[in-house]
Amino acid sequence: NTLNKSGVRVIITMFDNDAAGSRFVARLKKSLNKDILLLHSQLPSGCKDINDLTKEQFDCVMSNLLLCCYVRLS
Repeated sequence: NTLNKSGVRVIITMFDNDAAGSRFVARLKKSLNKDILLLHSQLPSGCKDINDLTKEQFDCVMSNLLLCCYVRLS
């Protein structure tokens, strides 16, 4: 897998809140080396996909993901 060889340490995803999005995240997680941190954000209630987010919601989701990443890598 190219990601495993790329030197990437963190992957942040935000897929649709549906079965296909959940399946993709599960497959991606299984394919990654254990030293790659996969952070997946659930979209807020009522948002089917990322395009439904307001700028404020997007900023909040990203802030939470980045904080989680910082804590895990510290």
